[in-house]
Amino acid sequence: MLGVFLSMRAYHLVAGLVSMRLDRHRFRRPRLGDAAWLLVAAESWWLARRTLRRGAYDEPSTVTVDTLTGCAGLAACALAARADEQFGSVNWMFPLTLLSAVGTSGGYERRRQSTAAVGALALTYAVASGSQASTSRRAALFGVSQYAGCLVAGDIIVRRLRRNAAAIATARREAVERAARVAEERERSRLQQELHTGALHALEELRELWPVDPGAARLVARREAIRLRRALRGGRDGNGRTGLAQRVDDVVRTLAAEGLRAEIVIDEIEQEPADDAAVALASALETALRNVIAHAGTTSAVVRVAELDDAIEVTVRDRGRGTDRPVPPPRVVKFVKAAGGDVRWWSGPGAGTRVTMRVPR
Repeated sequence: MLGVFLSMRAYHLVAGLVSMRLDRHRFRRPRLGDAAWLLVAAESWWLARRTLRRGAYDEPSTVTVDTLTGCAGLAACALAARADEQFGSVNWMFPLTLLSAVGTSGGYERRRQSTAAVGALALTYAVASGSQASTSRRAALFGVSQYAGCLVAGDIIVRRLRRNAAAIATARREAVERAARVAEERERSRLQQELHTGALHALEELRELWPVDPGAARLVARREAIRLRRALRGGRDGNGRTGLAQRVDDVVRTLAAEGLRAEIVIDEIEQEPADDAAVALASALETALRNVIAHAGTTSAVVRVAELDDAIEVTVRDRGRGTDRPVPPPRVVKFVKAAGGDVRWWSGPGAGTRVTMRVPR
């Protein structure tokens, strides 16, 4: 709607300029007509910049300035034109201000404000044009009726658009609320599943271990506490970033589709590594586990994540065929060294392989 309004306004400005250039003999005071055109052109430029920046013709101050400029332009055009040329193409301000009459409902919230603005335009047109051509009072009254029609049409259009916009905003708000409720339900379901499948199993294990091996029972309790803490965080650290434990779990889950069976042992991590270090460790871990699948002759491995004083350590251990290779795989080293870490490697024929990847925090 704003684009149509500004385009039509530009069209009438061009039509007015053409009329003053080609039909200059129809003006009694052509310089006054030129001054009126320059005034309205400058105001139109200001109006276009202001409304396009806001994306709407909806400011009372903007509509007031436009109405006052329209009244001044109508009076100047009437005084500039000859008495018998008041109601033809010479009065180019008349159709331009009809557009302003339509737009008043968009700038004012109250009907009486828009009615007063359109009344000012209609009165200015009737008085200025009628005073110059007393034989055309009927034409002046016809013009006033057109202003009234534009007021009614603008009021209907703008209020319908506002109702539609309010309905759209309500629908969007309800959609966001529904999405939040669905996410909340999913999170609640996930937590219930974690508590049901994990905690109950851990309690059974503790009941069996505590009388015979309290040390092992404490390890189980610690492991379950870490797992539940990770579940409550949703796999993220306190800053909302994806934690290392979640990244390790994602890697193992991905490779499980290729036949890998890996046991994950994660010590409690008080301080998560930086994102680049976590990504590097996850990439190196994936490479190491793919080497297990491809070269170790086994699909079983143990992945351990530990927190040291100044570093995070991820170890992959398998009981495969092993190798006499003296150095770790280059791609593993590449990922870890990119994060400023180092790789420790041990392997022997028939004894399996152990690779330890360590990055500073």
